[in-house]
Amino acid sequence: MTVKSVTLYFLLLVLLSLGGYAQNPSKLTIPITAIDPVVLNFDSNINLKVDDVERLLKIYVDENNHSYENKLPIQGTYKIHDNSIIFNPDFPFMEGQSYIIQTSTFTGEYLENNDQEDRTGLNFSYTSFIISKKSKAPQPRIVKIFPSSDIIPENTLRFYIYFSTPMKREVALHHIHLIDENGEEDAHAFMKFKQELWSPDGKRLTLIFDPGRIKRYVATNLESGPALTEGKHYQLIIDANWKTSSGKKMKQNHIKYFTAGKAFRTLPNPNEWVILSPKLYSIGELIIHFDRIYDQALLTKFIEVRDQNDDRIKGEVFLKDNEKAWIFRPYQAWNSKKINLVVNAKLEDIAGNNLQDLLDHAVSQGSKDISMVRLPITLK
Repeated sequence: MTVKSVTLYFLLLVLLSLGGYAQNPSKLTIPITAIDPVVLNFDSNINLKVDDVERLLKIYVDENNHSYENKLPIQGTYKIHDNSIIFNPDFPFMEGQSYIIQTSTFTGEYLENNDQEDRTGLNFSYTSFIISKKSKAPQPRIVKIFPSSDIIPENTLRFYIYFSTPMKREVALHHIHLIDENGEEDAHAFMKFKQELWSPDGKRLTLIFDPGRIKRYVATNLESGPALTEGKHYQLIIDANWKTSSGKKMKQNHIKYFTAGKAFRTLPNPNEWVILSPKLYSIGELIIHFDRIYDQALLTKFIEVRDQNDDRIKGEVFLKDNEKAWIFRPYQAWNSKKINLVVNAKLEDIAGNNLQDLLDHAVSQGSKDISMVRLPITLK
């Protein structure tokens, strides 16, 4: 813990002892670089609710005016994780700009009204910070590549490459190389788009294999062959000469080693999943073990958990076992005996097959007329 963190911690303890609720002291982590989040940590379980987060943590541009009642806070996204509120701004903090963090502490009055819509009894404190113009951004690096498994089907459709910082755009295929076990590069394995497929923050690139190389019996496949062949070994190399949007290079090449496995030629079937249900009134995790590897990005948006009134249950999703396990952690304790897992029919495995049809199918083969699949679950 840095000296600054220790100071902030004890300052908040003093504030809590004067007017706050002493059973829930908090510790604030302020940004060091422009892309760091603001984190408010609580030392004990305070049963945070989704609607509480903006009441407990807000960030403003410091305009030398200590009245923030009628000012708009900085827009961003909030996340609750392990008794912490994590705030990521929609746009990076500006170097040299002063910001104010408004944090709230509980009083007894707040706790008494904790289940009411009109919650009162919050004490506010303020902490300022500035992103130094001299601060150095961390060395850019590859954070993760999905699919993460080192064995993927020969008809894999796409890779997701996550970077630690926004990268220079429209140059990706100059710096990404698919090398086979003989050391030969396939320069035509991936689709070339007029605009590359980047996430809004510029940190995730979607890299798609040319579908003509995946689909059997089409001209491109017959002329050039498949990009991947079952049983062969490959390297996906992202070279260090690729610069970030600010002009900084990575320290070294990043290499993903993998082997092409058996192709996925059947429709995904949620009825083949193994579902482990949590206990009623607990905050236990709902776990799905899949029959195959599914698309990492779609898994976080195309599976929902709903209660007996068909209202969506809010929580966090984690993926494990090389995207073959889906873990849902609710923000609040389970209070419905019967729940439903709702799966959008557009959910794809990593070969691009969804619940309606196969990516590589005959023209005469029709699609399944479904929009979603409901899987009923009874809690223990």
